[in-house]
Amino acid sequence: ATQSPTSFTQEKTISESSQKGSTEWRDFLDPPTFQADIGSIGHYRLLARQGEGGMGCVFRAIDTRTEKTVAIKVLHPKVSKDPTARTRFLRELRALQKIQSDHVVEVRDIGQIGQLPYLVMEFLQGTNLQFYRSRFQNLPSHETIRIAVETVKGLSAIHDAGIIHRDLKPENLWIERPSLNVKIIDLGLAHAMAEEMRLTQTGTFIGTPAFMSPEQACGDSIDHRSDFFSLGCVFYELATNTRAFDRGNLMATLSALANQTPISPREMNPDISK
Repeated sequence: ATQSPTSFTQEKTISESSQKGSTEWRDFLDPPTFQADIGSIGHYRLLARQGEGGMGCVFRAIDTRTEKTVAIKVLHPKVSKDPTARTRFLRELRALQKIQSDHVVEVRDIGQIGQLPYLVMEFLQGTNLQFYRSRFQNLPSHETIRIAVETVKGLSAIHDAGIIHRDLKPENLWIERPSLNVKIIDLGLAHAMAEEMRLTQTGTFIGTPAFMSPEQACGDSIDHRSDFFSLGCVFYELATNTRAFDRGNLMATLSALANQTPISPREMNPDISK
């Protein structure tokens, strides 16, 4: 899903033709309550498909008990066939419900439809940090600091719940409208820190190379410090308009991550506060 940085509004949904033609998702849904709906899950009316990733699909929905708009993330049918992936997703859902923070998207409900786990989240108005910052030639330093402080508060709450986000990047930091409050979103890649919940195999990595820690890129065991490394990469970019390790392709980026030290931000932008 895409959005215009100038309009500063909620992401546009996938086209209606795409929604209606996607039998893969429609097969597991309950019948729609109204003709305009694309289906239902329990007491949730599904209005539109907001986006889709490797782990699952996100729908905009109405909770018929409260008539409030919510977002529902459902594990992808292809992924749900893997018992390990399904178990990991369910564990993450239970952990996410423990998080209480003004700077983390709120998880309101969890459940299963057939073999597909899902979570119900608050529906956010606004845009992500990547689009928000594009509205400025240079993001004011006081605004960068405010965003950093609020993000650290949210990240601390996530870590206190025993979760590592694993994919912190500007696209996963949401700037709410109209308050401009920061909320961390898309915890679909999060893993519990406890060893028994660490189900990825050594030698693999999950995340975005330009923002991940060296340990994560190597597929090694990681802890909360990996998220703070990623956060440092995010705010390096905010301060300098340059990504610390991005070299244009995967191999060059991973090589820079392992072997190079980024130029001091103050060398690139003397106006940055010490």
